[in-house]
Amino acid sequence: MPAFIVSLSRTDGFQTFFCPHCAAPILDPEVGGMADEFCTHVKVFVDWVCEPNIPDVNTGDLADKLDEIDPTDPAELSKLFEQDTVIFELVRPGGGGGDDGDTCLVAIGVDDSD
Repeated sequence: MPAFIVSLSRTDGFQTFFCPHCAAPILDPEVGGMADEFCTHVKVFVDWVCEPNIPDVNTGDLADKLDEIDPTDPAELSKLFEQDTVIFELVRPGGGGGDDGDTCLVAIGVDDSD
């Protein structure tokens, strides 16, 4: 079974976002966006400009698998993980006038065995 997808939306965007498992910062306003380092629960972070970022602890063929799909599509990304992972789709809706809004994705493992 693929990973679960949760879509969260904020009109004023996401300045902060923390790992729901350990509360480590994922989006950190002190560094102006994506945290410098992710906790071990983050499997992949697809930033606002559609670039996948894989934490150093997640080795293996994940980078190759991301090359084979559209990593900005939550449904495609969820197929790379099992049901012990949640894909958070963070959405800042568009403000009109040609602004389509921004989206980033973060895959977080929620298995309690670590």
